[in-house]
Amino acid sequence: MIGTGKVTAAPNIATTVFTIEEKGATQEQAKNSANIKQNQAIKELTAIGIPKANIKTTGFFVNPNFENETLTLQVPARQVQQGYIATVTTQVKGEKVDQINNAIDKLTALGINVGGVEYQYKDKQQYINEAQNNAIANAKEQAQNIAKAAGFKLGKIVTIRNAANDGQYQPYSTEAMNMTKTAPDTSTQLQPGENEITSQMGVTYYIRN
Repeated sequence: MIGTGKVTAAPNIATTVFTIEEKGATQEQAKNSANIKQNQAIKELTAIGIPKANIKTTGFFVNPNFENETLTLQVPARQVQQGYIATVTTQVKGEKVDQINNAIDKLTALGINVGGVEYQYKDKQQYINEAQNNAIANAKEQAQNIAKAAGFKLGKIVTIRNAANDGQYQPYSTEAMNMTKTAPDTSTQLQPGENEITSQMGVTYYIRN
């Protein structure tokens, strides 16, 4: 008998990514400007309670900076090098969603680009366990109904197995991932919404008269 169990829960961890782009006449100048901005960002993030262990640099590049130069209407634009550009990409994890709300406000105040939010569970296994328990209870209820209809009673459990990949979840709210700002409060308010975690368990019973 296949039972299905579901648990609805709101994610309690949020992760975002910010990108710093700084230009300079030389590679050294571009790099130094990016490092200054990065250090400012880290200082702001740690000040709101995000530990450095949750701040991870995922990319650091210094490349020639090319820009379009238009000579005349008759001559097509061409790309010419205008110094260098340093790009730093960093991932930030907030143990609470509110930390990422504050982080976005602090980073954008520094003129830093922020993009993308991913939600996770601090202890996803506890929700999986709960969904599995619900699935087993659902399987038992179905088996009891079938056995009763056939004139039998349920005996002991023979086997229990996973009937699907546990921990799959679907967004419970279609607007859960929106970043909203409403007047007069202009602070970032991320809404993680809720996810429905599902589990399917196969349970086999003995039957008795």
